Amino acid sequence: MGKLCLESATVLILEDSAAAALSARLAVGEMGANVIIVSCYEEAEAFLANGPRVDLLIVDLMLPDGDGVEFIELARRRYGQTIPVIITSAMADPEVRAVGLLSGADDCLGKPFSTRELQARIRNIALRYPRWAADRPALVAS
Repeated sequence: MGKLCLESATVLILEDSAAAALSARLAVGEMGANVIIVSCYEEAEAFLANGPRVDLLIVDLMLPDGDGVEFIELARRRYGQTIPVIITSAMADPEVRAVGLLSGADDCLGKPFSTRELQARIRNIALRYPRWAADRPALVAS
């Protein structure tokens, strides 16, 4: 399996856990992406409204000031189905994860997670989003 290069992609990580945010930053940063980390719903909402286009969302389901599922729904209203979404959750309950997936997320990752597993999930998602890959010539397996 080749390594995916995200050198021109912007990845928004919505994560209130410093340890999980660092893990995600390392994983995505090693892939070459521009990484934006926000720790609460309000910051994430402001970034979607005012920041550059986002190519991938990594969203924690449980936030201090909101709900990750609501944020995914907000992002889907802004971008439609063109943006890949990975949810993260410390909740072991499969029902909680199912709600996230039913909200439009492409994948779900339990916390704590390894950087290698997150990279593999990003790669698999990129392969399912041909438009995403086509829009980003740097998204190539090497």
